Amino acid sequence: MATSSSPRLLSSFLGDRLLSARPVLHGNAPGSRRAAYQATRTLCNLVDILFNRGQSDKPGDNPRRLRPGKLSPRLSVPNHIQRPPYVNARQRPGLNNGPEIHDERGIECMRASGKLAAQVLKFAGTLVKPGITTDEIDKAVHQMIVDNGAYPSPLGYCGFPKSVCTSVNECICHGIPDSRPLEDGDIINIDVTVYLNGYHGDTSATFLCGDVDDRAKKLVQVTRECLDKAISICAPGVEIKHIGRTIQDHADKFKFGVVRQFVGHGVGQVFHAEPVVLHFRNNEWGRMTLNQTFTIEPMLTVGSINPVIWSDDWTAVTEDGSLSAQFEHTILITEDGAEILTQCEEVVQYTEEQIRKAEESIRIRREAEPVELVEAVKNLRKIFRREEKRRKELPLELKQKVSYEIMQLLRDLGDNSTFAEQHEAVESWRLDKLKDIRSASIQNSTKLDLSNEEARILKRALQFNWHVLMEDIGRWIPLEVSHTEHDDKPENEPEEEEIIAGPPLPSQCNAELHTDYDGAAVRWGLTHPKESAADCCQACLDQAKNAKPGELRCNIWVYCPSEFGCFSPDKYEHKHQECWLKQADHPKLNFKDKYSESYRNSHPTAPVVVPWMSGVIST
Repeated sequence: MATSSSPRLLSSFLGDRLLSARPVLHGNAPGSRRAAYQATRTLCNLVDILFNRGQSDKPGDNPRRLRPGKLSPRLSVPNHIQRPPYVNARQRPGLNNGPEIHDERGIECMRASGKLAAQVLKFAGTLVKPGITTDEIDKAVHQMIVDNGAYPSPLGYCGFPKSVCTSVNECICHGIPDSRPLEDGDIINIDVTVYLNGYHGDTSATFLCGDVDDRAKKLVQVTRECLDKAISICAPGVEIKHIGRTIQDHADKFKFGVVRQFVGHGVGQVFHAEPVVLHFRNNEWGRMTLNQTFTIEPMLTVGSINPVIWSDDWTAVTEDGSLSAQFEHTILITEDGAEILTQCEEVVQYTEEQIRKAEESIRIRREAEPVELVEAVKNLRKIFRREEKRRKELPLELKQKVSYEIMQLLRDLGDNSTFAEQHEAVESWRLDKLKDIRSASIQNSTKLDLSNEEARILKRALQFNWHVLMEDIGRWIPLEVSHTEHDDKPENEPEEEEIIAGPPLPSQCNAELHTDYDGAAVRWGLTHPKESAADCCQACLDQAKNAKPGELRCNIWVYCPSEFGCFSPDKYEHKHQECWLKQADHPKLNFKDKYSESYRNSHPTAPVVVPWMSGVIST
């Protein structure tokens, strides 16, 4: 089911909010182009202001023009069937901020809902014939959905009164099933969405009713081809805008128009989510992500691409009454491309030439496949899965017992023991403990004062996850590292001036090289990258200037200019171009010039020289 893309048009199924693009977010990395992230959208319904309803309610002189029929009462759904959150909700649902990306369970649920939606759509297509009303199609579809334990997603969505959308002839989308019978020569799009086990499956197709003219057949055929071609280019990392370009390019060849105001969308646990998928050429940012699900649902017309909305606030028809066709699939982005979740399995007859070409394609792909690499990756995945199964958290009481025993062991060694002696003693304790556990297990003894389950968990921790356990209980002992400093520079050689990338820093920044100041974070550093130290300092000055009464005001800026990242006495990994904004009444240095020997002993990979650059703002 489509949503609306235009900031000046109806926002299909998404309530009374305006569709407007927020600024695109960019992440800048040194030496690389901007990485674009999907811009978030919100949607709005402005029908009364933006559409001439007088025009829409007067179909004109064409006797074939679509007219509203009578609506039957809303159908009921058994109480035991799970309902989407928006059903009977007071607040209208909006576009969910963020794409629908699934784990293994979510993918299986999406496959199940997609399969059911495809089966329902195929069944609905068999009902299309002259004389049947769209209301009868709705009732049959509704019954099939609830018989399979699912909920018809459109029913009750923002007040939509039916379980399926039926869009006949010039209706672009969101047609409400009513008493109008289909006529010979009609085309009808049936849009089915089911909500099964907490996940939506969304699909639609345009069917021919009786003897349809060649132009209508061509429109339906090309629309289907546009969808197929768009799906074929989908894969992880592909820019979403290529979908629109692919559809527009193919439609242009046959001089068909592409409707712009209704779009594809993310779908999954929510009905409409990011991304917004435009079906025409565009320059929107955003890339496809592995395990992401969304719909592609191009709508093509013979004439005008401008929609007019009926007074029911749903039915969208072409402005000039020209025919419109639509096809839709829900797809899953996989490692190999895209999986169509709403594909209905059909028996297809291929010619000998098609079979030969398919076999040749398979042969070429197999010859190019890196078989050894694929096998190695499979084996690694098996190993990782086994390791994950082996890992089980030690109970707190058992963890404390291990910690006390190791602490006592280290105390017995004395304060003058070396790292090597500590390592040797702890390793000997580990091996002895493993030997005791194995011996107790063989003799079915309880001398360890552990239950069988605790002994099994401890054995695995000592055998496979020893380093993780040591870090977890805070007893990690670093290898003894010898830090040797040297200076190969000739005598009397003048010191080289250190060059920091970026514009010069203002004097009030009071920049110091190789320092890290203490203080409370004013703005979370891990999400605050800056291209230069000057930009970081300016961010501090701006924050202090604009801070509201009672808020912390930045007076310390700390910047990481090192391409290898920076170290500090906490658990976070600080990356290149990371900027911290801090505040302290009495700023003091964490580090200056060099890390202490004790810090480098506990962080063997830390450099000798502190890579930070910082300063205390002058007021």
